[in-house]
Amino acid sequence: FGVAHHAVVRTTARDELAQHLADRGVRTAVHYRRVLGDMPGLDLPDIPTPVARMLADEIVSVPCTPELSEHEITRVESALEVWER
Repeated sequence: FGVAHHAVVRTTARDELAQHLADRGVRTAVHYRRVLGDMPGLDLPDIPTPVARMLADEIVSVPCTPELSEHEITRVESALEVWER
């Protein structure tokens, strides 16, 4: 029984990092693009959430599952190591 979750990288250049990783064969995903207060239908009070808003623009998830091979793990690691921003 395995549980996979998110491996999250934070950068002020999320789209550029995602493209850099894609160019090296690493898929990414953006989870939590919006803070809860911005989600339609929830009708939540307008509460300031500056950290959540900042992170919503800066985080990108990289592959993180028990099924990753050593080669795939090394590919993700190597692509992140050469990222310059």
